[in-house]
Amino acid sequence: MTKARLAAVALLALICAAAGAGEPAASASTGGYSHVVVVIDENYDNAEVLSNAAAPYITSLAAQGETFPNDHAVTHPSEGNYLALLSGSVQGTNWSDNCITSTSRSVVGEALAAGVSVEGYIEGLSSGNDYLCRHNPFSQFTDAISAQTDFSNFPTDYSTLPQISFVIPNSVDDMHDAGIAPGDTWLQANLDGYIQWAKTHNSLFILTSDENEADPNYFQNPPGEAGNNVMAVFVGAGITPGAVDDRNFDHYSLLRTLEDLFGLGDLGWSPGAIDMLSTASAPPAPVDLAPPTISGTPIEGQTLSEIHGSWSASPTAYAYEWERCDITGSNCQAITRATGQSYTLLAADLGSTIRVLETGSNASGGGSPATSSATAAVRPAPADPAVLKTLLVNEQVSSRNRSAAFRLEATGTSTGFQCALVRVPTSKGAKTPSPKYSSCGPWKRYRHLRLGRYVVYARAVGPGGVDETPATRHFRIT
Repeated sequence: MTKARLAAVALLALICAAAGAGEPAASASTGGYSHVVVVIDENYDNAEVLSNAAAPYITSLAAQGETFPNDHAVTHPSEGNYLALLSGSVQGTNWSDNCITSTSRSVVGEALAAGVSVEGYIEGLSSGNDYLCRHNPFSQFTDAISAQTDFSNFPTDYSTLPQISFVIPNSVDDMHDAGIAPGDTWLQANLDGYIQWAKTHNSLFILTSDENEADPNYFQNPPGEAGNNVMAVFVGAGITPGAVDDRNFDHYSLLRTLEDLFGLGDLGWSPGAIDMLSTASAPPAPVDLAPPTISGTPIEGQTLSEIHGSWSASPTAYAYEWERCDITGSNCQAITRATGQSYTLLAADLGSTIRVLETGSNASGGGSPATSSATAAVRPAPADPAVLKTLLVNEQVSSRNRSAAFRLEATGTSTGFQCALVRVPTSKGAKTPSPKYSSCGPWKRYRHLRLGRYVVYARAVGPGGVDETPATRHFRIT
């Protein structure tokens, strides 16, 4: 936390005390806050919740406090993210939702050893109703088990709260089982009293979520943070209403923030994370130091991938534009919709060379594009009619229109395609049905889709049979 923010919080503390608020100013070791309450919800990020008609209350909290649109989870699925929030490590649980018992140090044990009071208020802990152990990290760290209690024990006299509180709603009230609306209603009914009180009593409210189930890289990029955005809203004393901090943060950043606020040591990966209540001068815009390169073979149907060049000022995001050039690598034209980090070569690319432009950006904006060298001329795929490969080269998914469309191509000799659409079950333990194929054209459109997650399958049909390794695409209608 910066000196300016510390001074502002301390001043507010003196004003509250002078007005008879009855809440003593916090010591220097607590960073100015008497109480911090962290609520952990499930599966959504700021973009999905704020301004959503199903979340009028949380939307109002964004206006009352500060939001962090680039806050990220650190893994999938839930389990590891809860453990990371408390210990700075996923404790070896990537791609697992199995509860563990860990003797590693958690921020709970760290706080208790330092004389900082801490409690986990877990809804359903006593009754078991809609309770999931994988959402309760207190039960999984041996130094934290004694500091958990049922949420029914959350005090109405907020001055009696511990210095650090974690609130974990049950699987309905945390948005996991029933979507956004029940979580929004529960939060207002159970925490708004504290949130409004915190503004004038040296205290802070933090709302976050474990992971983003709609992460576009859910299956392609385990267990990293790319795209895995989560909710992050801070409301309370010293927080500027309506502020937005668009720096990159993650669960280790939130842990680091709590450690800094209460003078605790750094756990796991938190030493390298940024305190979310700190401020930083904006870095300069990135400057290209070395151009990107292209990996892959320039043959029709093959996929080319861009490899980052070297940039100054540590870009936090990249933009791409693939271009089709003549045989000399000149007279280049942008390829429609080819703006990802990879590009699958089409029949239209035959005889042309391909290059990619990369632009690195950070909080200060983007630099000038850096351009790779052009590939060799794109060659036809081997003409083997017995070998089929199905290519899903374009997709258009619209939650607004409840529709999805896909364009198909095939290498080898193809006489048509077969398509299947499978809706992923939402019931716990239910198995995803096997695809049931039917004939389809090179453009396949699905309309009137229900909300949920889907998998589309496509396979080319040739003289010798069908492609035994169909192309698949996961998408979601929200």
